[in-house]
Parts: sequence; C-alpha cells; structure tokens
Amino acid sequence: DDKVKLEALAKGVDWGVVCKLAKVHKIESLIYNNLRNNNLLSILPSNIESHLKAVYYQVSIRNSQFKELAENISALCPDSKILLVKGSALIFDFYKDLGARYLADVDIMVPKADRDYVWKQLTSGNWNDDNWPGLKSKAHNILNDANYKTMHYLYYGKAENSQFVDIHWKFYIGDGADDAAKYAFNKAVCVKDNLYVHSNEMQVVHLCTNNYLDYKNDGCMFIRNLCDINEFIKVRDIDWNEVDEILNIGGKQGFMKEAVIHTLNVIGPLFGTSIPDKYKESVFEGIEISPISLLQMPVTKLKKNALQSIKSDLRTLGKPSLICLYLFKEIIPDRKWLKGMYHNSNAPLLSY
Repeated sequence: DDKVKLEALAKGVDWGVVCKLAKVHKIESLIYNNLRNNNLLSILPSNIESHLKAVYYQVSIRNSQFKELAENISALCPDSKILLVKGSALIFDFYKDLGARYLADVDIMVPKADRDYVWKQLTSGNWNDDNWPGLKSKAHNILNDANYKTMHYLYYGKAENSQFVDIHWKFYIGDGADDAAKYAFNKAVCVKDNLYVHSNEMQVVHLCTNNYLDYKNDGCMFIRNLCDINEFIKVRDIDWNEVDEILNIGGKQGFMKEAVIHTLNVIGPLFGTSIPDKYKESVFEGIEISPISLLQMPVTKLKKNALQSIKSDLRTLGKPSLICLYLFKEIIPDRKWLKGMYHNSNAPLLSY
C-alpha cells in the first residue's frame, strides 16, 4: 500500500522542494536508502536520483571514517569508559547501513572526573584543539561545570576539512543532570573494548533530550532525529517503567520528562507510531505536524539575556572571594591564557 501511495504521490511532487526540505532535515541519504531498499528509485527524476545517490555514498564514506575515529579515541584513552552518544552510537550499534544516517561529528560522553585525562590523551595523539587554553580561573571552572555539558571541539589532523569530536560529560543542563550521567554510565553496554553505548531506555531518553534541546534553542525539530527515535522504539525492546525511573532522576516535572513527552507527541502523529498512553499530552494541540511546521514550532526558548546570565553566574559562585576572582579574570585574564586563546601574533587582544 505504501509503495502504491508513493508512486501516486511522486507524479505531482516538486522534487526541488523535497530536496531542499530533505537537506534541512538531514535525511537526503535516508530517503535514497529507503527508496533503494524498496525498489522505488524509479519514482525519482534522474537528476534527483543522481544527487541523492551521491549524498548517500558521501555519508557512507564519512561515517566509516567516523567509526574508525571512535576506535582511535578508544585506543588513546584506555583508562576511561568512552560512551558513544547520539548519532555516533546509532551508526556503531544500531543502523546496519552506514549511509542511512547523516552524521556531522563524533559525540562521546566521558565520566566527569575523566574530562582532563581524555582531552590530554587525545591532544597528545593526532587530535588538535587550537583554541582551548583552559579556563580563566577556578571560578570559571565552577561556572563551566554548572552551565555547560560539552568541552571544546577537537579536530583530527588538519583543521580544514577535518573530522571533529565533541566531548560531553552530561547530556543536559539542569536538575539531576549529574545523577542522570552517572546512571547512564552504570547502565551502559560495552560494544568493543572500552567503547560503550546507552542502555535501550537511556538511549530513548538521551535522543529525546537532544531533540528537545534543538526545539528549545532553535524552535525546530529535525526529521533525522525523530526518525532515529521512531526506528529505535520500533526495533528495540523498551522497558517504559525503567524510562520512568530515569525521568524521575530529574524530578517529576524535570527537563528529561518534558523532552520525552514533547518528542513522543510529535513522533506519534508524524509516523503513526503508537506511544505509551502515560506520555500522551496535548502539547502541540492545533498544530498539523509536517516537515515544514517542524521547522517553525512555537516555543519559549531557553536562552537568557546578558543580565540574567550574570545574575545566575554570581548566584552559582556564591562566595565573595570567587565572585571577585571571576570578575577580575574576566577583565584582566592572564597573558598566558590570552596567548593560548589568541595565538596569532597579530591578534588585537594580545596587546591588551
């Protein structure tokens, strides 16, 4: 039935619009893969088929390189548990076809205590981080732990046209985030040596959280991310009671629970997938879920203004001595730090 519907739809489709939307939603290679696997490439105009085929093979090659880089990271950091997350976990342990899922970089999560070790091990190998001289002070380190979940990008080899790794130590910012990260590592499943992936239940929560962060920050949800979650809950056995246990780490009305409810209530109508009744809520009532509406979702964004951010930072620091240190180093950072951040001798801040 789906094949017949697709063949009928294809006759009146503006394929230029389809390709533009597919590129934004990062599903060009997925479309090609699914049409090929169902013997439906004939519905595509020849130029569109050639374009999607080229993208598919580019993604396949790049993802095979990402898998090798994940193993390289594992070998360089033998004393840390390396948890592959988001798309990196899916191409390593879920999708059988490397070309089906577009991936921009390698995402790993490491125990908070291992951040410096992993960074030093990678930068002693072939990984580079040109603009990460460390934090300005002890106070800045405290704020970094409170306000961020990710370290600077590291890139492999030369800066131009290189592959990146993003090092996380938690997957959201808010109540229960550190406890959720600990839970994730306790439940993680080894896939090779010291490379791990989430348990099925934590994978669902993390993928939903990542999708919800896009929504809260940018007012959009990408079909690529929604497809990941939809396919995962259809194929893998999910203990929804354990999902509840994870969500309770962040509180009954916490960020993780919001993320799962909002995401599943888009997946249900978009794909016709059955979701557990306990997560059904009218969070997008009156909105027709479509590839276009997903890019313009109504949202109260997370971003704070500058004054709110400063007030929040000062509350986090608490102690007058830390506040003074923070303000002093913001205004007059160490020259060594400046040289590390602006290592080009012509950088204007060096004279400062």
